[in-house]
Amino acid sequence: AAEFKINIVVDIYSEKIIGWDLARTENHASHFRAVKMAVNNSGCRPYLFTYDKQSGHTSARMQDLYTRLVAEGGSHYSHRVKRKGSPVEQIFYRFQQQVISKMWYSDKQSIKVRKLDNKPNTDFIIEYKEGLPTPEELYKVVEALVNRWNAKKQRGWSINRNEKYNEEAQKREAINPLDMVSLFWI
Repeated sequence: AAEFKINIVVDIYSEKIIGWDLARTENHASHFRAVKMAVNNSGCRPYLFTYDKQSGHTSARMQDLYTRLVAEGGSHYSHRVKRKGSPVEQIFYRFQQQVISKMWYSDKQSIKVRKLDNKPNTDFIIEYKEGLPTPEELYKVVEALVNRWNAKKQRGWSINRNEKYNEEAQKREAINPLDMVSLFWI
């Protein structure tokens, strides 16, 4: 499980995780699966799609997908490296701190966050390593963690993320099944 990375797609307005993938590396195939899940769940095209500069996002295949995916009049772009205030980074940090780090086998860290007060109990984990989830079990754990996050309220909100996400959007461009096949058929 320590080798796995989670790749998430978030609706920034509601902070709901609408797509995710779990893989041993963060590559274009993992990003593709997460985006496909997000589009399947949302049933629409995004007007704005942002991502970081990982090679999986910047590959020619993914750039072509993002260009064809965004709604008419929409755009996609990557955030500058180490850009302050990225909403997705802030949401992922809170997801990790409030949900993922509660698991006894979490390393309580992320690629960008290394804090002294966020340390795993390595001795305990090694002692009980037979209790660590298998990759198949870990997939189910992540699904449950995403559901837990989506069912939680953000501070100051009277409704949870699922309810916020289901509010009527001002603009919405639905995606039809033929477009889904054209975009995601492998």
